[in-house]
Amino acid sequence: MSSLARFALASLLFGCAAESSADEAGESSDTDSQGDDEESLPPLEPRPSAIACTMQGTPANALPRVVAEPSAAVLAAPAFVEAVQILPDPDGVGMLVVEASGRVWRVDASGLRESQPWLDLTSEVAGSPTRGLLAIALAEGWVYAHFHRKAFPERTRVVRIPFAPATTSVDPSGALTMIELDSPADASGPSRVGGALATDSQGNLLIGVGDVSDAADPSPWSAPAQDRGDLRGSLLRLAAPSDPVPGYAIPADNPLLADPEARPEIFAIGLHDPRYLIVGDEGTWISDSGSVREELQRLQPGANFGWPITEGWACTGPGDCDPTSYAGPSFDYGLADTDHCGLVAGAWVRGDAVPMLAGALVWTDRCSGRIWAMDPSPSAGLARSEVLGRVPAGVMAIGSDAAGDAWLIDGQGRLARLQLAEHGLPGSLPERLSASACFEASDLATPTPGLIPYLVGAPLWSDGLVKQRWMVVPPEQRIAIDEQGRWEFPEGSVLIKTFALESIPGDPSSRRSVETRFMVRRAGTWDFHTYRWRDDGSDADWLAEGQSVELEVSGPAGPETFEWQFPSEVGCRNCHGFGEGTLLGPTSLQMNRVVRYGDESREQLDALAQLDLFAESPDPATLPRLVDPADSSADLDQRARAYLHANCAHCHQPAWMRPDLRWTTAFAETQTCDHPIEFPSPDVAGTLRIDPGAPMNSNLWLRMQTRGEGQMPLLGSGRIDATGIALIEAWILALEGCD
Repeated sequence: MSSLARFALASLLFGCAAESSADEAGESSDTDSQGDDEESLPPLEPRPSAIACTMQGTPANALPRVVAEPSAAVLAAPAFVEAVQILPDPDGVGMLVVEASGRVWRVDASGLRESQPWLDLTSEVAGSPTRGLLAIALAEGWVYAHFHRKAFPERTRVVRIPFAPATTSVDPSGALTMIELDSPADASGPSRVGGALATDSQGNLLIGVGDVSDAADPSPWSAPAQDRGDLRGSLLRLAAPSDPVPGYAIPADNPLLADPEARPEIFAIGLHDPRYLIVGDEGTWISDSGSVREELQRLQPGANFGWPITEGWACTGPGDCDPTSYAGPSFDYGLADTDHCGLVAGAWVRGDAVPMLAGALVWTDRCSGRIWAMDPSPSAGLARSEVLGRVPAGVMAIGSDAAGDAWLIDGQGRLARLQLAEHGLPGSLPERLSASACFEASDLATPTPGLIPYLVGAPLWSDGLVKQRWMVVPPEQRIAIDEQGRWEFPEGSVLIKTFALESIPGDPSSRRSVETRFMVRRAGTWDFHTYRWRDDGSDADWLAEGQSVELEVSGPAGPETFEWQFPSEVGCRNCHGFGEGTLLGPTSLQMNRVVRYGDESREQLDALAQLDLFAESPDPATLPRLVDPADSSADLDQRARAYLHANCAHCHQPAWMRPDLRWTTAFAETQTCDHPIEFPSPDVAGTLRIDPGAPMNSNLWLRMQTRGEGQMPLLGSGRIDATGIALIEAWILALEGCD
C-alpha cells in the first residue's frame, strides 16, 4: 500500500451531510419546525483560565494539508504569462514551463527561470490561451509540440524537434510535422481542440483531439466522438518513424488495428475536450473538459468514454442509455454546482517536499484553486479524491519537477512548490469522543468547562435531527467581527455540533446521538473532524472518510427510513468555504437573537459579550437579525427570505454560484424572480427559478421536494422538509411581482 493510501482519501460524494448547500429548506418536527435546537440553554459559566478541549493534532491516518507559497526569489522574478504546462526538465534538474505564446522556459530547482527561452515557437504558433501552444512532450532526443499553427485555415499541428542532452536551447528550425488536425470551430472560433500530449512508457505519442458536438445533440450516437472512423473526440497513439522524416507510424499494439471501420491511430474514443495527460508508473490519466462536467479518467486501450451520449455517469442525450456501459470517470465535478471551472492536471508526486503524498496523483482547478490528490495504486483501488489545500488566485498549470516535487503556477503567473502545511503534520487527535476532553468521559452528555453553548436564529434543515452547539475560544483570546458581521475566531478555537435523532419526532425520550462534528481553527484555516456515535450510545468514533447510515423515524403512515450522511473533511469544506474562514452559523446576523438561559431570557450577543468573547462588543439593537422561519406571527416574506438565507446562501451568493439567496440582497436582485433556469434537470419541471403566484412553475420550490437527480441540496439530504416546502409555497403564492 502506498503512503497516501494509509491517509484514507475520502469521497466527494459525501457533502456537508444533512447540513449541505442549496435551494432547500425547512422541517417537520412536531415541537420545533426546524427540527433543531433545544428551546433553552443552561446558564453561562465564566470562561476558565485553562480549557482542556483543544482538539489540537491530526489523526495519524489523516490527509496532509499543503500550501503553495512563492519564495521571495520567485516573487522578484518575472511572472509566467498564460502558462499551460509544467513538466520535468529532461536533464534531471528543475522543470520546463510552457506558455501559450509558444515559449518554453527552463526553470532551476529553486524556481528561477533562465533569461532566454529553452524553446521558442512564437513564429509558428497562433497566439492567445485558446489558440496557442497547447502542450509539449519529451522522448529521447525529441521534443513534441502540439499547437495552433499561424496559418489559414487554422488547424492544430503536432511536430517533433530534435534536441541534444544538456542543451541550453532547442532550435525549432529542424521541426518535422507528424500530423495536422482540423480545429473544430463554433461561432466564437476554434474550440474544444483537446491538446493533451504525452509519451507513454514505450515512447509512443499520445494526442488528445476534441469534438465540437453538443451535449444536446439529437443524434449523439452518430457524433464524431462515437465514430471510430473519425479522429475527433479521440485519444490518438502514434509512433515516430525510425528515420528523421515527417509523418508517423502506427504502433503494432494499437487496440483498433483489427477493426476495418476504425482509424488505426485511435487508442480511445468518446472524449469531448481532452486537455491533459498524466503518465506515471500507476497508469495514464486524461482530463476531459465537458459542457457541464469536468472529468478525470484512467486511460484504457480501446475505451469509449461516452461523449456525447454520457457526461460523467449521467446520460445527456435523448432516449435510454446505460452509463455503466461506458468507461466513466474516476473523478468529476459539475460546473453548475460549484465555483469550479476548468480542471488542470496534474502531477505524480515522488519528491520529498510532501513525503506523505508519495505516489499520489495531484491536480487542481483553474478558478477555485483547490488542490486534490488521489491514490490510484492497485492496492488502494480507485480511491476517491480529497482536497489538500487551496490557492486563492486560482491555478493555471500544475506539474512536477525532475525530483518529483509538485509545482504550480497561480492565476498571477507566480511559480510555487507544494509544501506541507504546519497543521497537516500527524498528531494526536483522539480517535474516540470520550478521549477528546470536550465532554466528561463518564458522561458524554456533559460538556467540560470552557464549552459555551449557543443558538442560531434560523437553523439549517438537517433531516429533522436535533442539534446542540458549543464554541471554545482560548483563554485571553477574542473574536473579531468585520463590517459584514462575519466572525473571525482566533487560533485554537473549536466549534462543536452534535446531531441527535428523535425516532418519535417531538419526543425527547426517543432521542439518541448520531454524530458530533468539530471545526478547529488552525494555521489560518479550519480543520474538520466527524465522530460517529455507536448504536449503544457508549462513545463515538472518529471517521477517516465519509460514511452513511440508514435511520428510521415514526411518520404519519408508519416508520420512515432515510440515509444520513457523515461528511468527509472535503465534504465539510464544500460548504464552509474550503476552510477559508466562512462559517454557516456564528455570524452576527444568525447570532443576534434572544436566548433563554435557564429561567432568564437575554440577548445572546450581550450574554456572550459578558464572557469577554469579543475584541469589540456588538450592539444587538444596531444589528439586523433574521426572522425565525417557524414564527407564524412574523412577516411571510421575511420568514421565507430567512429560510433561504439559512439553508441556501452559503453556496448561493456571488462568490460561489447563482442565484444570490442572501437575506441582505434585495429580492429583485437575487436572480430568482422571473429568471429562467440555466441548467435544467430532466427530472424537475419549472421554467423559472421563481414564478410569482405559480409554485408549479418555480424550479426552486420543485427542487426542494425532489430527491435524486435534480434535488436541492445536491448532496447531504435524505429527507424532504415538508414544513419548509409549505412555507416557500405560501410565499410564492403570495408574490405579486419581483419588486
